[in-house]
Amino acid sequence: MSVSMGMEMSYPGLLHAKLDHLYAKCAVENSPIFQSYMVLFVTVLRHAIELLLQESANKLDDSCVNNLLTSRTEPLKPLYLPKQALQQLLPVTIQAKAFSSRSLTLPENVDTRELKRAISFLMDNIGFLNTTGLFHVMFQLMQCVKLAELAPNTFKSQFITWVSTADLSVFHVLLLLKLKFLEDLFLEGDELLLLQRMLLVSSQPTLPQGQRLLCFEWLMYFPTDEDTPEFQPSVPHCLDYSQFNFFYPSVFDSLDITLVKLKVLCLCLDHETLNLPDSMGVPLMQCLVPLLKRVQQGIGGKTVVALFRITDHPQFIPHTVDLLNSVSVITPDSTFPTDLLRSLSERVVSQSVESVLPNLTHHLKLLSLAMRGTDIFPTPTIRFLVQILEKSEIARNGNWSVGNCILAVCYSVLLHHHSSATVTELGNLLLFICATYRDIDIRDRARFYYCLLTNVSSKKCSRILASETAKLGLPHIIAEDITTSTFPVPPPVKHVSTPFLKLTRVPQAECEGSLTDMKSSASDELKEFTNTRGLLDQYLKMLDGTTYSKKYP
Repeated sequence: MSVSMGMEMSYPGLLHAKLDHLYAKCAVENSPIFQSYMVLFVTVLRHAIELLLQESANKLDDSCVNNLLTSRTEPLKPLYLPKQALQQLLPVTIQAKAFSSRSLTLPENVDTRELKRAISFLMDNIGFLNTTGLFHVMFQLMQCVKLAELAPNTFKSQFITWVSTADLSVFHVLLLLKLKFLEDLFLEGDELLLLQRMLLVSSQPTLPQGQRLLCFEWLMYFPTDEDTPEFQPSVPHCLDYSQFNFFYPSVFDSLDITLVKLKVLCLCLDHETLNLPDSMGVPLMQCLVPLLKRVQQGIGGKTVVALFRITDHPQFIPHTVDLLNSVSVITPDSTFPTDLLRSLSERVVSQSVESVLPNLTHHLKLLSLAMRGTDIFPTPTIRFLVQILEKSEIARNGNWSVGNCILAVCYSVLLHHHSSATVTELGNLLLFICATYRDIDIRDRARFYYCLLTNVSSKKCSRILASETAKLGLPHIIAEDITTSTFPVPPPVKHVSTPFLKLTRVPQAECEGSLTDMKSSASDELKEFTNTRGLLDQYLKMLDGTTYSKKYP
């Protein structure tokens, strides 16, 4: 049987005329050889369907598939090979693109009743196979169902059994079904059950490390679109926020498990979530403390490698800033901080805009720090900012936080670099922000920087901008927004110590009549009282003046 299987795999379609005999053997065999017959039958079945499509394309007879399974055109033995058999068989390379969605399919006129009956028979007896046989049979059946454009509901009968299995090879079959049929087979509840099972297996410390790492890889590359040319790590959109707790490292995790957990956690928390003070992004940085402590104690090897693999993610840029600041304090004459900033900034500006946008604010903070180095040329960074604004929707959306980070880079360039080297590039960038950015605060700030750049000398510009940040440390400057590092604004209310107004209570005069009568018959007591306070003369002038009128104008 193994010889027949080897011949069929080497020359696909060689045994297609024996398919009906193999089908009958599978139905009557009750010994352990049943698995060998079943594996050979499903392999020949797939190759026979592909051979039909290659030979006749859309001109197939209605009963061609039924004849393969029921009409015995030749005996089981011996094996008859037609002339030029090698030219008529399928090429071996057809196995390479097993999951391609662009393969040929059977025409609608072809009767597939016998094929459906055969697939149902195989699924009813698939429980008698071992792991290797089950994986091979399911892989071939998926291709047959796809080629015949049949409904994949027949595979749903084994879902509950396989989703709870402890054999990861069998569980992998479910992921292949998800990759092949997507929403045609799995509902949202089924996806949640798959993810929940992977979370439980990956967080079980008693399992071998290889199995746990495999589950984390499945989570990062969970099948969502079979036409994706390059699989990029991501997390399933249906993961709940409370399930992120599975990804926080514990004391029982090895270095490899800790590394992959933090990678998954970085994918779960975007930059907006990390900026929330009460979010789960706060413990994200704290997860590095155990690794950092061990490195500080002098432990090297895999611990150091794991630490720097984690800090390669943009979410850990604050730790990079802290490292550079510590090196600058301990060794002030060291060029390591500047060299590292130069390399990191060159790395950032050399990437495509699409790869930088998901973690843009983190990259901008790093560029803002790099632009504080006077020996780092700012022109590539400024051109990179122009590309970001031109190729994305940032200016149209008017995000205040992102605009603040962009202006922070411009602020560092104005403060630490001579304006003669940046007046053209930086001026165009600031004008572009003034003209296109939707947030009015960002536009006004960019207009102010443009006025400083074009009307004030570089020395005076640096003096104005540095008036508030001269005494602040490097980490504090990087951590704060640009609003805390601009020149001070005078308060709208002025507090004075000497009063210039005084309220005095004046007694009501006991007299009747018009204002003219009150003028002529005012009592001496009232005159004396008002004279002492300088009110009488002003009042009489108002009454005698030509501007007074009893009527409203």
